Amino acid sequence: MSPTSVPEEMRRGKSLSQNMTSKSGFKSLGCPQGSVPIMRTRKEALRWAKSIPSRTEASALPSEYHFAVTATVGTRKYHGSKTFMAIYNPKVSENQFSGGVTWVRNGPQENHNSIHVGWIADGKGKTGCWDILCSGFVQVSTDITLGLTLEPTSVGEDQYETEFTLFQDTKTGDWWVTISPRETLVGYWPKHLFTSLASHASQIIWGGEVYSPKYEVNTPPMGSGQFVPRNSYKTAYARLIQVMDESYSYIYPEGITIYTYWDPANCYWAKFEDMVWGTMLFGGPGSTCM
Repeated sequence: MSPTSVPEEMRRGKSLSQNMTSKSGFKSLGCPQGSVPIMRTRKEALRWAKSIPSRTEASALPSEYHFAVTATVGTRKYHGSKTFMAIYNPKVSENQFSGGVTWVRNGPQENHNSIHVGWIADGKGKTGCWDILCSGFVQVSTDITLGLTLEPTSVGEDQYETEFTLFQDTKTGDWWVTISPRETLVGYWPKHLFTSLASHASQIIWGGEVYSPKYEVNTPPMGSGQFVPRNSYKTAYARLIQVMDESYSYIYPEGITIYTYWDPANCYWAKFEDMVWGTMLFGGPGSTCM
């Protein structure tokens, strides 16, 4: 199964990568045609997933969540997000997580819809996050599925990245996710699962997020565990950031109002580095954040 419409870049087989960084990816599962991979979920994974409170937006955070992100602002309507994101494996405790993501959202804070796509390091070393436990996602790829381990990961200045793409089908309204290499169509979330996201997204966000329960003394590191302005070889990044506009075309955020947010300032940071090429840096050591 395929979407009824795909972005122009995918039809042309056009890649925006400039080969500045080695690629991280999944081991192909190679299921026979007509079948799809299904991940086996352990009881510990189910318990862990249920223990994590629902995410919320950066402007109204529960104290357990911390973000370092770049986000669009304004009344524009969007139908997708695309970025190359550095892949890391930060050390976290059993009940924490730390990740790099892009997400689309719409609706009022108390009843909003959102889809998050990216990578997560969780404390139990499970090969997945709670998103794959949610009902409704339709798997189409015979090679990869959500929740697989990305390898290799970045260490020091040896960086690895993966391209994450979200786009809304122009005809069905379904939200599709693709992951590099080769912009593999992994699957989609049907339109009927959503209320506000059924028509479009009002905001696109890129960057890092961490979760740590209140009883943990230290919050986990984000990204590479450090933030070095103007040095993407030591700092986690999202590059070649693009949004899908109302014409269903991917564009760079030049001319779009962007804001950068991080919380708390003594533990995590974010910086939007380049409007034309769409590069943002994020990360930090965590620890005893206030």
